[in-house]
Amino acid sequence: MGTRRTVHEHHHLFVEIEIAAAASMEKLVHTVAVVAALLLLLLQPLDAAAAATCSTRCGGIGISYPFGIEAGCYRDGFNLTCDHSYRPPKLFLGDGTVEVLEISIPGGTVRVNSSSIALSPAAGAPGKKANSTARYHTWSGLRRGGPFFVSPEKNKFLVLSCSNVQVLLLAEDNSTVNACATYCPPAPGKGQPFQFPLSKDCSGIGCCSAAIPKGYTSYSIQVQPPGNVSEFDADSSVYIAEEGSYNVTHLIFETVKTLPVLLDWVISNSTCGKELPASGCHSTSSSCQNYTSFAYKGYRCRCSAGYEGNPYVVDGCQGIQVDLT
Repeated sequence: MGTRRTVHEHHHLFVEIEIAAAASMEKLVHTVAVVAALLLLLLQPLDAAAAATCSTRCGGIGISYPFGIEAGCYRDGFNLTCDHSYRPPKLFLGDGTVEVLEISIPGGTVRVNSSSIALSPAAGAPGKKANSTARYHTWSGLRRGGPFFVSPEKNKFLVLSCSNVQVLLLAEDNSTVNACATYCPPAPGKGQPFQFPLSKDCSGIGCCSAAIPKGYTSYSIQVQPPGNVSEFDADSSVYIAEEGSYNVTHLIFETVKTLPVLLDWVISNSTCGKELPASGCHSTSSSCQNYTSFAYKGYRCRCSAGYEGNPYVVDGCQGIQVDLT
């Protein structure tokens, strides 16, 4: 009788284990289903009701998804701030650090305002030897890892200085992106100021420029002076600026505190899915293109040939109307 009772008890134990396992499996399936549903919601475009409550302009600048101001109106990383303390209001990336001048959905670019970097002697360490270097400042303001980074080949690195110096532009990993050198010859006579050459381009005399072949979210500026850092021209300035957005003569003779910079943007840390809705390209007449730069990767959506508009929203790409009259 004792042996039979033990077997019977074991039978009940096995049944209880099977029931518990089934319950655990059911909970796991339910959890996976909930997570999948949440992920699907994150990938869905704005519905009509949500879109109706989303701001579409700030200070004359148009705003379209994936960008947005209010919660639920933007994709992660594309939130904007409209600061109404300015008249007219000003638009900023994220929490209000970098001013936005223009957003292009088809081009995948954002034009922003960038402040100049003053290379004053006080920023370095006076009394260093001729072969020494001194790092002065960092150009930053963008979130590391994207989705925004300086557009390569569309911006210039500018240095305005009458000191005989070489200025290096360094990437986030401290590698050299590019460099340029400035020089001003002695004045022609006592009491006579040096006459800068009038030109739209930097020649190296009083101003030098270099391309930015690698796009990052921040850069460091390093100066290599021939003499003491304390002898560095206090009026020296560095800009990162969109090519063609400035006049060198104007920069030399006027105090210019800001210049526009062109940024590229991508849907960061992801790639095109097998189906367009899964990749974020929600318009049926759109395509997804993977994008890889020197430091970042992601993807962009584009309207198909013969269509224009916003590929990130449902029915955002519309057929181009051709006037045959």
